[in-house]
Amino acid sequence: MPERDDSGYFKDLLNAVLEACVDAVIMADLDGVIMMFNEDAEAVLRRESLDALGEDLFAMLFPQEDVPAVKAALRDEGHVRGCQSRIVVGKDEEEVFVEVTILKTPDAPGRARALMALIRDVTARKRP
Repeated sequence: MPERDDSGYFKDLLNAVLEACVDAVIMADLDGVIMMFNEDAEAVLRRESLDALGEDLFAMLFPQEDVPAVKAALRDEGHVRGCQSRIVVGKDEEEVFVEVTILKTPDAPGRARALMALIRDVTARKRP
């Protein structure tokens, strides 16, 4: 019996999920190097996806002083959920408030293979 190759199906499925998602989504390797950036991430972070590839996920989403705590939570708990962050984005250096969830995504045997960050712009809720 020939082996079944579902990689094309799963790639199409992932693309459909990313297009349907209302939050910004960033995929990174376990070190935080960005590998994928959806259109909503472009809008929230005011940058093109191709410019973001290879950048540091943690530096992009958190002030420098918060990064060690975020990485410790990922290491110890395997995720960061609903973490509030204030970042500066775009050429105009606009201040944006975001809520960030980062999950380790496993492969079929259950080993962590990548990070998935879900980012929601909550600026409207933070400003008077």
